Amino acid sequence: MMNLYKATGYAVNKNGLTVGISYQVEAEDVTTARNVALGQAMNNGMAYPRILRVVLIPVSEFISFSANE
Repeated sequence: MMNLYKATGYAVNKNGLTVGISYQVEAEDVTTARNVALGQAMNNGMAYPRILRVVLIPVSEFISFSANE
């Protein structure tokens, strides 16, 4: 079953500055969510991304998040 996770961390942008990053990803487990977030950071042009925290977003918040789209 797919769950919604929030992954946060930091990376280096194209200007060489360290910036905070945060992604909401759908995945089956924490490891997959971390890997998806790392891939998104790389696709956004970030270098050396580090995901420090991956938190499961409760189902009730996921339903309200999906309804707003």
